[in-house]
Amino acid sequence: MNRIEQDSELIEMLMDKSGKYHTAKQKIFRDYTLDELLQLGFSIHLHHHDIHNELEAKTLTSKFEGMKRSSYDLNEDLKVVRAWKDKVEISVFLNK
Repeated sequence: MNRIEQDSELIEMLMDKSGKYHTAKQKIFRDYTLDELLQLGFSIHLHHHDIHNELEAKTLTSKFEGMKRSSYDLNEDLKVVRAWKDKVEISVFLNK
């Protein structure tokens, strides 16, 4: 199935001729894999707020192969450790 067929199928799944949402062909968002969402053209942004230090954040983001990493101060109270590749981005927010 090529990209145009995928996009047409998605539009058909979401809308019927009256412009109302389909219920018979809808798929619960939790049933999609990240790869399926990326193939549909979505960007994936993941945020994590429950890590308490920069080492833990860097350890977590290093589990994802091939991602670039950086960190920066968002403001005087908050630091962000970020990892990204293509259309996937992970941001870990740390209280200082």
